[in-house]
Amino acid sequence: MLEKKAMSTARGTLAITGAGLVSSLGADVELVCAAARAGITQTTDGEFAARDVQAEAMVPVTVHTVGALTQGFAELGRWVRLGSLALRDLLRRVPAGGMERTAVLINLPSDYLLRAAHQRQGHPVSGQPVSYEALQPWYRAEYVRRLLRAAGVSTSPAVQEVFFEDQAGIVTLLRTAAELLRTGRVTRCLVGGVDSLLEPRWLEACNTLRILKTATHPVGLMPGEGAAFLMLEETERARREEHRILATVEGLNLQQDGAHRFASPPPDGRVLSEVIRATLRQAPEPCLGLYGDLNGDVVRSQDWGMALVKLRQEYTPASLTLPALSFGETRAAHGFIAASMATQAFARGYHASESLLVWAASDNGAKGSFTLTRHTARGMT
Repeated sequence: MLEKKAMSTARGTLAITGAGLVSSLGADVELVCAAARAGITQTTDGEFAARDVQAEAMVPVTVHTVGALTQGFAELGRWVRLGSLALRDLLRRVPAGGMERTAVLINLPSDYLLRAAHQRQGHPVSGQPVSYEALQPWYRAEYVRRLLRAAGVSTSPAVQEVFFEDQAGIVTLLRTAAELLRTGRVTRCLVGGVDSLLEPRWLEACNTLRILKTATHPVGLMPGEGAAFLMLEETERARREEHRILATVEGLNLQQDGAHRFASPPPDGRVLSEVIRATLRQAPEPCLGLYGDLNGDVVRSQDWGMALVKLRQEYTPASLTLPALSFGETRAAHGFIAASMATQAFARGYHASESLLVWAASDNGAKGSFTLTRHTARGMT
């Protein structure tokens, strides 16, 4: 059994009081998660094609696309569209008022894959007229404003910030939100991840790096797209104001692995196991289930397998849920989608565990994890 250790902050001080989601399975968090639980997927042939050596032809890559909801939108507009759909879904359940006391924190993908592909082929990845690095200042200055406007929110938030941290970035955003709430700068935080690997620059980079699942490379990732938002409040405040608490957040841990995805030797499970172990020790209840960041990439799978070996004497999960099976690789949105799925597991009562662990692994070596715990109102058993 894992020995419990004292946490640096009080348990359960961060509460999730709302969630919204858009993915290849739709734009309603409850229906999307129900479909994912039923094993439903929706894939199609993408516009990007990779060469099939045996067939001597170019074969379309299979993708998880949101479909008609993003039809006609390219990278800049696509991420605004995806984010606004997820936010609208959340705001159908949580009032939009009080933005002057709300922080909006967004996670978008980093340029790590583009830089890695550039290094491998010796020249920048083509596919877009403007480099992604050059666009990042625009995203920092404009993305939140355009996202809110597209979602029908007219009031500016008290705090807004855009991060570029891929999968493990959710831990950074949750930590930032906890600090903003603790200091009283805001009373609510809207945190979300938005991403689409269906744009030409990302597909070309993945193909160059040989991490894309194709007819001749069956162990790669399937590109996906999506967005998810969580509404966060301090638990005590949410209780006082009688807001519905979907889950509480504990055990935020983030660590940088010295071995990135393309390193030699590759990641060996040590850092991932350390991050998960630290989170488990801070969990208020035993974690019987995990939401994992496996996407079909062989190096990611080996990293996870070796982490399990290192954890085997202390912990063996009863279940492992993989969002990528339902939605494809959603990168910067992964952790937020996984958290949304976990809150629905609690709300619908189909998971016996009182706590669920979410872990995420970025290709640059960052590994993060945290737990979500079912909230029980005081006076109830």
